[in-house]
Amino acid sequence: MIETKPGLASPPRFPAWGRASRRLMPGGLHAAWARYRPGLQDRRSLLAAAAVAALLWFGILLDGRADEARAGDAALRDTSNLARTLEAQLQGRIGTIDATLRAAQASYARDPAGFTAGLGTNAEAMRGPDALALTIIGPDGFVRATDAGPPDRPVFLGDQPHVAALMAAPQADQLIISPPMPSLADRRPVICIARPLRGQDGGFAGIVAITVAGDSFSRLYSTLEIRNGRIALFGLDGIFRGRFPDSEQATGTPVAEAVVAPFRAGIQQISDRRISTVDGRDRFATQRQVEGYPLVVSVSIPADGVLAESRRMQAQLRLFGGLLTGLILAVCLVHAGKRRQEAAARAALEGIVAHVGQGIVLLDAAGRIVLVNRRFGEMLGLPPGLAVPGRPLEEVVAWQEAQGEFDGPAPRIHTDADFAAAGAAPLVSLRTRPDGTILEIRSEPMPDGGQVRTLTDMSAARRMTEAVAAARDRALAAEAALVAALENAPHGVSLTGADNRVILVNSLATRLLGLPPELARPGTTAEAIMAFQR
Repeated sequence: MIETKPGLASPPRFPAWGRASRRLMPGGLHAAWARYRPGLQDRRSLLAAAAVAALLWFGILLDGRADEARAGDAALRDTSNLARTLEAQLQGRIGTIDATLRAAQASYARDPAGFTAGLGTNAEAMRGPDALALTIIGPDGFVRATDAGPPDRPVFLGDQPHVAALMAAPQADQLIISPPMPSLADRRPVICIARPLRGQDGGFAGIVAITVAGDSFSRLYSTLEIRNGRIALFGLDGIFRGRFPDSEQATGTPVAEAVVAPFRAGIQQISDRRISTVDGRDRFATQRQVEGYPLVVSVSIPADGVLAESRRMQAQLRLFGGLLTGLILAVCLVHAGKRRQEAAARAALEGIVAHVGQGIVLLDAAGRIVLVNRRFGEMLGLPPGLAVPGRPLEEVVAWQEAQGEFDGPAPRIHTDADFAAAGAAPLVSLRTRPDGTILEIRSEPMPDGGQVRTLTDMSAARRMTEAVAAARDRALAAEAALVAALENAPHGVSLTGADNRVILVNSLATRLLGLPPELARPGTTAEAIMAFQR
């Protein structure tokens, strides 16, 4: 049950807020909060401010995410474009080597003996600028010839991955690019690119292979501008063919199965943001299979670098949001402080009004009740809850009219014109209620267009005035009766008071004593009458 302040019909306070804040806050913070502990209106203001701040931070968060998304999309476009560029370059370089292998296939098919015999003479022009060596391998896996001449001892290469793959499918005309392996001459890493040879009968006659340096592809990547990025080339067999930077450490190492599997399944390109399996860094990356070859090129950029500018702008926005939130909080606290001052002044006024014996009501410019004490309702016989703050006084008057409070039409509420006609002086009227109560109604204008109406019970004062008048009338009547009786007495009568002054002298005594009229009046001293008679 909500209790109202005795004698005052004003909006109730809600102490539960204070109890809840005391439970939730430590002592020092609660003491600081108590200075600004809000009432109902202040809480609404704080909630509105909190909603504005929440919308502000929600907008900052959305803008940050959108900005990061835009930066990420741009990074993925850049890596995709770079991957396509690398694909084109690789296709050109590998295509040149493959053209050499195709030419060797054709020459061998026309004249196997002549091709092998002239290998050393034509090899430099045949193998191209990137090749280190050109080798002919027989169908049994042994080296038949090289561009340096026939081997001085049997050399078996059938266990090499590129040779074994072609020997396992002798009828397939496929290009095989081996993983990096040590060269036979100096054990330096090399990559072999090979195709099968056909005899004049079209049968499998061996393998032609061109050997390139193991870092050949890595040198290609080093010519590209990619800030803090990483470029790699790996085969569908899951082995790195090259990587920039740290080419020497990476070349020939395995690639994570999860990275290779989608391309084995036929996926052409993947662009996404991921945690690198190489260095564990967050990166924007594009991996694209080189069309026509069992190779995949990978381009990645660290997310930190991509999002650095966006995060810097977000930091500035968060700083701005923090300052704006602080400003909103400061405005709310100042507003709450002013409201508390107003509330304190109102409470003091309410305390005074509640203990005044008169009925008092304060109206705003629209005629709504702002403040009213209990005595106002008692003097007008109003039911509880009718005359309360916020209700138009016209509704109170309408209720009185319905109850037969007025003999004639209900009085209207005074307007600014009424006060102006009275010279801004209070408007005073008397009204007798049906129960006989006499009320003096005094209305005074306020600077803001409102008015204060005061009710004073004049019933007791009127009854006292009437009683005094009745007593005076009775005294005068008694005095007149006494004078009439003394005038009709057969004796001369003189009545003197304790102060020796004449109170009454009848006409017979005046004649008997021979007194002049001025000595026969009430108030004449006995000494004056005696002096006259001497």
